[in-house]
Amino acid sequence: NSAVEPSQLKLLTLDEQLEPVTEIKPRKNRFKVSKRKIKTEAEVLDAIKEMSGSEVTEQSIPFKEGVILLQCLKSGELTSTYLIMQFDDQISDAQAHLVSSLVQINSTFYRLLEDSQIDQLTGLANRKTFDDTITKIHELVYPDSSDHSDNKRSEHPYKYWLVMVGIDQLNGIINNLGHLYGDEVLLQVAQIIMDCFRENDMIFRFGGEEFVIILRSKCHESCEVALARFRDLTAAHSFPEVGDITVSTGAAEILRDTSHVSLMEYSAKALHHNKDEQTGRITFYDELVGGTEMEG
Repeated sequence: NSAVEPSQLKLLTLDEQLEPVTEIKPRKNRFKVSKRKIKTEAEVLDAIKEMSGSEVTEQSIPFKEGVILLQCLKSGELTSTYLIMQFDDQISDAQAHLVSSLVQINSTFYRLLEDSQIDQLTGLANRKTFDDTITKIHELVYPDSSDHSDNKRSEHPYKYWLVMVGIDQLNGIINNLGHLYGDEVLLQVAQIIMDCFRENDMIFRFGGEEFVIILRSKCHESCEVALARFRDLTAAHSFPEVGDITVSTGAAEILRDTSHVSLMEYSAKALHHNKDEQTGRITFYDELVGGTEMEG
């Protein structure tokens, strides 16, 4: 059989010291972006070091019973990006041209992915990805949405919230210190978000000072605890040269009978409520309209 499929496929971005900083892996119909605890085979890192600074853009590495193929997609002063394809078996001569075509197809695809779906500053999924996702949010978080019975819904073990996150001081930092300092704050807050929330929570860079999280939680109280933990970790974090940073959050529960347009409106209203009077706010839309604001 001349067909060949990689057992593992990923996009790896490294910093100027050739340390992995971002990893993108396909997961069914979505992608997993990791910026911490990135496990990379020593053979791969050694090969990347050999390729760095040379004109070589492709290399094959014997690995266990198979082979790993590397292709350099981008090489710059600050970062470099490699497509990594692992095959469990050795590749025959008859399969070589198929592999070459596969590498070209996947490298083109991942370039498009990196350019169009990933925020280049933080490595998170970007606004475009969020816009594409939010229209399908009910299907994503309620896979059994074809059955709208109350009994079925009550059996669902989790609830989901659309959470908008704002950095309270970011505009002032940019106005007073410049965009480079603002970008550094965004990078550090993005890292805190990824450290604080779980892999099954969907995280997006929404643009400007804001992030969006699709947060899965068993109840309102545990959602509040997660948001308070994120707020407190950010407040305790050291941001050199910019002073104290706080984040505010606005949350709206995702319900089958609430449109994505309304969800965005509700979470935005919750986020911006009392914006000028208070920082580090945690506000739930349902309590806001009910007249009971969360003080955090």
